Amino acid sequence: MANYLKNILFSFFVVITFNSANAESDTVNNGLPVKSFHFVWRAENPVDIFEIIKILDGNDFSKLYIGLTKSVCLNYEFWDCDEAIWTAEDLNLIIEHAQSYGFDVALEIKMLNKIKKSFKHLTNLKYNEETLDPELPEFSILYDATFEYIRNSLGISEILLGYDEIYGFSNEDRFALEQTGQKMLPNNLFIDAVNTASVFGDIHGLSVAIWGDMLIDNATLPCSGSKHNHGNSLTGYGENLLPYIPKNIKIIAWYYKETQSFCGMEILMQYGFTLAAAVLLPNETREKLLAYSYENKVPETIFTSFRFIRDKRVNSAKDLCNMLELGVCSE
Repeated sequence: MANYLKNILFSFFVVITFNSANAESDTVNNGLPVKSFHFVWRAENPVDIFEIIKILDGNDFSKLYIGLTKSVCLNYEFWDCDEAIWTAEDLNLIIEHAQSYGFDVALEIKMLNKIKKSFKHLTNLKYNEETLDPELPEFSILYDATFEYIRNSLGISEILLGYDEIYGFSNEDRFALEQTGQKMLPNNLFIDAVNTASVFGDIHGLSVAIWGDMLIDNATLPCSGSKHNHGNSLTGYGENLLPYIPKNIKIIAWYYKETQSFCGMEILMQYGFTLAAAVLLPNETREKLLAYSYENKVPETIFTSFRFIRDKRVNSAKDLCNMLELGVCSE
């Protein structure tokens, strides 16, 4: 069964790679870059998120990424709703509200690493405590069912799968793995996972994005690199994986602080990938990355918030807007 599925995936992969080599960039408004916002949804009331959407609309944002965790109950067989606060109907209200402002909406679901946020209960699919095993036939079944649900039941056309900070990328993680007799996901299975996502994205008409930190190794760069590049040739990750990733996978590069150059993004562009650049708190790095993205025609910039949306200093959409310096924070 496993070999049968792999043969199917490989056949689709060849077709997709050929057809998507010259895919157009994700741009709107006659080529202007997309300005997006990403947040992780946990305890925030949908009404609070409505206010965020209103502020984003007033500051020229046109796309919203919603990071889903166990706090939201999705209505399909693989999702664990035991710790859910919000229903799929609540999610639909947010999606519809954002779309009423003209926003494109994408969802982030961790579907390879950091699975405690989504699929921790699927113990039979684990490679280690934090990572799914792409080699199992059930992995393809999970992707098929999830992509179908996201596209057909929620009406979403893009999914961000995570693939960031693969468990074992840091010395601390590697030590924890060794202490429990586990191993870091090898790079060939990372590629298997990307190809699975590429195939089922094509089947279900769903655009697929991943974070790019595991694909850039600072040791091989001609510039100073960034602490947010986690690809390491010692673990088998880094630029050497790029030839094997289908071009219909969008890669999001994130640079948050103490970075003056972005040659890692140049490498990704040289390989022909559609890119997005992610920024966080206002600082010199953010300003330089925004300028670099504009000058180099990077088709999308994503303002992220992650844990800061839950920071105790943030009690309202206005507070968040002020903290991230998004622009006009009140009417």
